[in-house]
Amino acid sequence: MIFLSGCSKDHLFDAFKSAGPDASITRKTESFTQIRVGEKFDVLLVQDTIEKVIITAGEHIVNGFSSEVKDGKLIVKNGNKANWVRHLKVRHKVEIHFIKIDKIEIEGAAHFTNKDTIVLPVLDIQHNGVEDAEFNIRINNFTCSGKKTGGIKLNGSAIIFSCSFEELSYFNGRDLYISDGYLTNYSVTPSYIYAEKKLELMNYGSGNIYYLNQPVSFDSKIFGTGQIIKE
Repeated sequence: MIFLSGCSKDHLFDAFKSAGPDASITRKTESFTQIRVGEKFDVLLVQDTIEKVIITAGEHIVNGFSSEVKDGKLIVKNGNKANWVRHLKVRHKVEIHFIKIDKIEIEGAAHFTNKDTIVLPVLDIQHNGVEDAEFNIRINNFTCSGKKTGGIKLNGSAIIFSCSFEELSYFNGRDLYISDGYLTNYSVTPSYIYAEKKLELMNYGSGNIYYLNQPVSFDSKIFGTGQIIKE
């Protein structure tokens, strides 16, 4: 017996048909400066001169994905309510073209990457998901926070970097050049950071913080069992 009470009328019989071969749909969007995506999406960010979303999934279900802008925030969701019955392990592709953003919210099992380099004056990433996110950036003022199990890996440069990580989340900044860096750790997982001029580290967790360069100004405080180590 298959229990379908969680499915809407429109998707009541979705569990009995194949998703079909992959198909892509392109949607122009209203202007947005923030992005929020969760669920099992592989998300590719593309900085562009236009704003649009390209979704790739099985042709029988691709129209069930929504991409709406509310109060300047682009929200992408899977509206196929019975989709989990037949494709629990399937990941779908979302390509987001944006002009200028200042915030990214990562939720669920969404996996984020980007094409080329994201160049912005300000960017904040709130990572509340379980998959890692990796970005190439050139940002003046970058802030972030990580929770759950997802980590953030950054390549490129940031003039000011200020982030905190909790639970199992972590930061990998081996290939990120930072001028002034501020990192607070509450996590059990190790993090890595490189800063040239100023670095302030606070470790409340059990995971170590490794700093890869001796900056001009350096300050560190340990409140947990994790260490702060020059690598």
